[in-house]
Amino acid sequence: IDNLARLQQLKLQNNHFEGQLPLGIGRLTQLREVNISNNRYAVRVYDQDAWVFELRGIDGQLPIEWGQLAVIETLDLSGNRLDGVVPDSFASLERLQSLHLHDNLLSG
Repeated sequence: IDNLARLQQLKLQNNHFEGQLPLGIGRLTQLREVNISNNRYAVRVYDQDAWVFELRGIDGQLPIEWGQLAVIETLDLSGNRLDGVVPDSFASLERLQSLHLHDNLLSG
């Protein structure tokens, strides 16, 4: 995805994506809007003679590299399993008008 140098919008909300956010998105310098919200979901798994629900989705920390998104205006990462703190590099997102990080596991 980081080869799409002219990409201005990335909308991947309401899916069942798992794993960490791609670092390469920080190199997409023309991005104005990113929406990767609501990728948290529960699955039913069999574990030691019982069915249990396991929460899955996008997890890990916010990439420091995303602080390089110089023209980003809207960033919505709500409804995932992100943890840690918001990187200091996000303070350089001078054009950012809308930031949605609710419904995660962030602290700080």
